[in-house]
Amino acid sequence: MNMVSLRRLLAFDSLLWVAPLIIATALAASMAFSSAFDAHPDEIDHARAADYYRTNWLPPKFGDPAAVPSYSKYGVSYLHDRDVVYLLAGKWSTIIAPLVGDIHLAYRLFNLALLATIVIAFVRVPEARPLIVPLALSAQVWYVFSYFNGDAFALAVALFCAYQISARASAFNAAPDASARLRWLKGVIALGFGFGLLLLVKRNYYVFIAFLLAYVVLREIGLRASLAVAFGTLGGICWHLRAPAGIPAWVYACAALAFVRS
Repeated sequence: MNMVSLRRLLAFDSLLWVAPLIIATALAASMAFSSAFDAHPDEIDHARAADYYRTNWLPPKFGDPAAVPSYSKYGVSYLHDRDVVYLLAGKWSTIIAPLVGDIHLAYRLFNLALLATIVIAFVRVPEARPLIVPLALSAQVWYVFSYFNGDAFALAVALFCAYQISARASAFNAAPDASARLRWLKGVIALGFGFGLLLLVKRNYYVFIAFLLAYVVLREIGLRASLAVAFGTLGGICWHLRAPAGIPAWVYACAALAFVRS
């Protein structure tokens, strides 16, 4: 094989990049249908949190009897996290569980449907395929789609936001050049919807917001401003989450300002 053929094979518009993800989807589906319930990390606790939203729409108050089954042996419940996945999965299960005859399988199908949607999107949009690389690097990444948890939905939302910001053909990047107001509004709503969901998923993914903002600033302004935005956003997240504890907000603000002026 000559270099031209090799480069063509490895180009992102080649289906070679999608093939590993298709295989991963098949393996994830196999695990979802064959593995025992709660054979995966904390699956029972995630499922019990989603169970609450089968009959409820709002988060419970502390001490709500309906939320008691969701508490783990450590005395904590995922219901008290700011994570919308349990609401979505709970409502999904009310429709899917009667069709498949198993509520736990219905929850797993929620994550499998997310993975299938990602694969279809990557097959249809070659420009999005660079985002496949993190999914293909390790089985531990796509493994989260094989059972019910709080990471699969958060990862799918992160990929959606990354596509909207990085791909030239995305609705958001096409919005500034759109002549029609409806198309412009569609692009703004797409990214706003993605960012809104990103703030309502597992808090581990908040750090991804810093990288998204830094990428936009790097592309539009420059490296120095990008570093300031990244550090400022990370500092804001750390201050909001009180990690590390004891450091006042002005320290983060001064550090970000130093990046701007350096």
